[in-house]
Amino acid sequence: SDIETEDVRTTEVFLADIEQKTVATGSILPRNEVAIKSRVSGLVETVLVEPGQVVEAGSLIATIRVIPDDATLNNAEASLEQATIQRTDALAEYERAQRLLEAQAISQAEVDTSSTAYQLAQQKYASALSALEVVREGARSGAGVVNTEIRTTVSGMVLTVDVKEGASVIESNTFNEGTPIASVADMSDLIFMGFIDEAEVGKIEEGMALDITVGAYDDLSLTGTLEHISPKGLDQEGAVQFEFRASV
Repeated sequence: SDIETEDVRTTEVFLADIEQKTVATGSILPRNEVAIKSRVSGLVETVLVEPGQVVEAGSLIATIRVIPDDATLNNAEASLEQATIQRTDALAEYERAQRLLEAQAISQAEVDTSSTAYQLAQQKYASALSALEVVREGARSGAGVVNTEIRTTVSGMVLTVDVKEGASVIESNTFNEGTPIASVADMSDLIFMGFIDEAEVGKIEEGMALDITVGAYDDLSLTGTLEHISPKGLDQEGAVQFEFRASV
C-alpha cells in the first residue's frame, strides 16, 4: 500500500527582541502659542492680519477705538477745568508778587512762595490734561507706547484672528484676562500632545522614539522623542488617561 508522507517545515532557533507597540491618539501643536490681547477697552477699528500670515515681533495687527465712559469723561473734564482755573489764579498771584517786589513792597521769600504755588498749579494742570487724554484716547501723548495699537509680542504665524472690525473688546487688567485679539505661534517648533491609557503608561518612558502618522496625509510619517509624561491621570469617560508630550 502507498504510505502518505507529510512535509514538515523546520527553521533554525534564533534570539530576537519582542517589540511591543502602543497606539495613542493626539494632535500636533506649536510648542509656544501666544494669545495677543487688548490693553484698552473699546471697539476694534481695523484688523490688519489674517490666519496663516507670518508676522515679526512688534508688527501691528489691529487698532482699537476707545469709547470713554460718560461719568469718567465728565470727571476728567471737570478736573482739567478746575486745574486751569487754579493755574490762571496762581499765575496772576505770581505776577502781582513780582510787581510788588519791584516796588519793594514785599520780600523775596513771598515771591518764592507764589512761584512755587504757580509751578504746582502748572503740574496739576499737566496731570489733569494727561488724565483726560488717557480717558479719551487710551494713552497720553509722548508716552512712546500707544495702547490703542495692538502689536504682536512674538514672531511667527497668525493661527487665529478672534475678533472682527466693530467688535467690542475688554482690556487686560488685574481682574480680567482681556479679550483675545489673535494667537501667534512659531510653527518651526512643534510638539505631539496625546493621551495614553493607564494600562500602557507603565511601558513608556521619557526619551523613547515615536512614529507619528498624520491623518490628513496617508504617506507622511514623522519621528518624535518622548519628552514628558504627566504624573497625574485624567478620568475620561471612566478610563484614566495620562497626557504625554513629544518633540516632532
